[in-house]
Amino acid sequence: MTTEPVVTEDDIHAFVDDALPLERRAEVERFLALNQDAMQRVAAFAAQRTALRAALAPIAAEPIPPALNLAHLIEQQRHPTVSVSSFLRLAIRRCGGADPWHRRCGRVVYARGDLKRTKRHDGPGGGSQR
Repeated sequence: MTTEPVVTEDDIHAFVDDALPLERRAEVERFLALNQDAMQRVAAFAAQRTALRAALAPIAAEPIPPALNLAHLIEQQRHPTVSVSSFLRLAIRRCGGADPWHRRCGRVVYARGDLKRTKRHDGPGGGSQR
């Protein structure tokens, strides 16, 4: 009595992609010879693979953009840059925006433009109070 080899879905996909070692490939081929439904699925997967490769071939042939170059990405990690505009946006957001009625950076701005310094401290709720 011969036993049917155990073949997983991963084995079938690796078979279609020619990514199995020779001994495992032989086991999957024996399994497919005994299972017509599995063989039909493999044929459908292979047809999909061929169609996808044909459709995506022009994109795969394009050169890699310089911004995605590995050396460029590593250099960016070593020396991050912050633009002036992003720094200003962060500073404005941190200081309460451009609304003259809100507290900005430890000050309260009144309608007539007078500045009054306030002490900022953490209250019982953890927020800043004046």
